[in-house]
Amino acid sequence: MAVKATLRPLPEPVMPNGFDFGRTAWFARLGGTGDATGAIEPLTLDQVAPLDLRLWAPIDRVRDEINVRIHAALPGERGEIAAALITGERAGISDEVNQAMRNSGLFHILSISGLHMVIMAGTVFWLVRALLALVPALALSFPIRKWAAACALAAVLGYLLLSGASVPAVRSWVMMSIVLLAVLLDRPALTMRNVALAALLILVCEPETVFDPSFQMSFAAVIGLVALFESRPGRSEASAAGVSLFWRLVHKLRAIIAGDALSTLVATVAVSPFAVYHFHRASYYGVFTNLLALPLVSLIIMPMALAALVAMPFGLEAWPLQAMGVGIDLLVDVGKWVASWPGAVSVLPAIPAHALALMVLGGLWLCLWRTRWRFPRPPSPITASTTGCSQMTTSATRRPLPSARLSIATCFAASAWSRARPSRSSVIRPRWKRTAAAPTSSSFPSPSARDAARRGSSSIGRCCGRKARTRSTSKGCRSAAKAWPRRGGIAPGCRTGRW
Repeated sequence: MAVKATLRPLPEPVMPNGFDFGRTAWFARLGGTGDATGAIEPLTLDQVAPLDLRLWAPIDRVRDEINVRIHAALPGERGEIAAALITGERAGISDEVNQAMRNSGLFHILSISGLHMVIMAGTVFWLVRALLALVPALALSFPIRKWAAACALAAVLGYLLLSGASVPAVRSWVMMSIVLLAVLLDRPALTMRNVALAALLILVCEPETVFDPSFQMSFAAVIGLVALFESRPGRSEASAAGVSLFWRLVHKLRAIIAGDALSTLVATVAVSPFAVYHFHRASYYGVFTNLLALPLVSLIIMPMALAALVAMPFGLEAWPLQAMGVGIDLLVDVGKWVASWPGAVSVLPAIPAHALALMVLGGLWLCLWRTRWRFPRPPSPITASTTGCSQMTTSATRRPLPSARLSIATCFAASAWSRARPSRSSVIRPRWKRTAAAPTSSSFPSPSARDAARRGSSSIGRCCGRKARTRSTSKGCRSAAKAWPRRGGIAPGCRTGRW
């Protein structure tokens, strides 16, 4: 096309250390800005268009058709927000809604990023795996988990192309692809190594993004959430035997709410320093607002968006889009309601760069360390470093037995030795914790509590008093000292068997 315009050089920052629009435009391959002063005239050129334009042309036509169908089913503000969440076109959203979502801490939902990629990938992964699991021959003979991961990887790539492949969307797609590739290669998916690989790949392709607020906030939130996931390995739930279905559902719902609250809190704390440094704004009710809004996005809006995309080739997209519109109305109502609260947002003064650097170093210290260096403290024989002996210490404090004190002293010595050798602490401490928490079975009948206390005290003394110095009997006596206070019965474990 041809147009008559007035061009100007890229602008300078309006204040020292302010936002440099010229730098951002230069990395976006923009040489200047200006205003059109004449009519736009189409031109017919004999030369072939560039390759990237030829590749994007059919994708843009599909995006335009999707936008037309969305606005036909959802007119008004709902259709604009639905188009922003599906095709990435946010130009039609009103300033009132944008300001309300920004003040309430929900503005990140309107921009396609990691949240939307995770929901899309997770929905496709769960649906494909659930459908394949309905066929026992497939579930027992083939790796349906890998098949589901491959389908989720293809779905995320398609969603990236339909969304316009903006910079935050590409960054989120890279991270999500690495996670799904880890599933395909039988590697751990949620690890700091995968986060580092995603950051390295992005910085190799676009080194300038290290100063981008979107890059910093995205990886800060991901690092915080992965650190939270790694800090709670091997979570075990209590047995549900004998529990009614209602209470199992209540327990599951409570766990989901607690997990969402903790994840939202960690992500908010992780991105807050960058938000204050770059935008000088703080949304004080962001955690509460996200707790109300994220279930709407995860359970209604984005799943219905996926269903609408699947139904569009058949002309059945009206019903999923109507359900998506209901979720969008609730989302906007929550944003406006919280934004109307007094003190919902405040403008903060600029913080120096070295303050942000100190906060980043502190956050990385807490997230990357997985040993006692995460919370350094002076060594003490009776501090939390003896976590593996906590149950034994509590029991022996209530019933002070000589052999129990011997067992506690041995446990303290092992903890001190593990602190002196950090390379073995990951093995020693879990071993002592399992030993202290392991259930003990006894072949003797269980007497009453008072009789057990009287007989157990004298029995351990007779059994372990003579041979406590030998290696063969000391192990059995330590087992007896641990087992007797916890079970309230006669202590088994001595080799002699004489009581």
